[in-house]
Amino acid sequence: ECLEVGLDAGATSRIRSGNGQRDLPCLLCHLTPESMALLSTIRDLHRRKARERRGLALAEGVRLVEEMLAAGVVCKGAVVGPTLEATPRGAALLQSLQDAGVVVEHLSDEQLDEVAATEQPQGIVAVYQPRHWTLDAMIAAPKKPVVILDGVQDPGNVGTIARTALAFGAAGIVALPGTVDLTNPKVVRAAMGALFLVP
Repeated sequence: ECLEVGLDAGATSRIRSGNGQRDLPCLLCHLTPESMALLSTIRDLHRRKARERRGLALAEGVRLVEEMLAAGVVCKGAVVGPTLEATPRGAALLQSLQDAGVVVEHLSDEQLDEVAATEQPQGIVAVYQPRHWTLDAMIAAPKKPVVILDGVQDPGNVGTIARTALAFGAAGIVALPGTVDLTNPKVVRAAMGALFLVP
């Protein structure tokens, strides 16, 4: 699903959440319509149903976004703050996003903190389109098992399993019902890029 960045005059009213989340504070009220649209999308993607409906997910932090780009995962947009641009590594990442044609909106660090799931998002939150793997992509073989997650609900544990699966060359990961969503931001962070590569 593409991000909706062409908002009408009443678009700011859509920033209000009907799911119990608080409204965006006044410090976000003077942003451009494009920034507001991207921020609205990011806030929405903190909910599992929204991620499933949109087919999008979130990546926060320099390393994770670097891994996302290196894996060739489609990035739909990103918001960045001065913290990112203040370091050579962050500046290089910003340039890579721009070279890839990614929509980048610049915010203050305070504005970025309002939509980030982590306390220290390192100056960047990106929206990406997870790959849709099929079972055909998981070719099990000796020393290349398929990892089955059955009712694993702790995001940190799932992320650790994903990293281990990648390190040992697993053929893929299958999440059965009752397992935490693999696009959950906490899972994505804990996996440290593994879910960009393992089917």
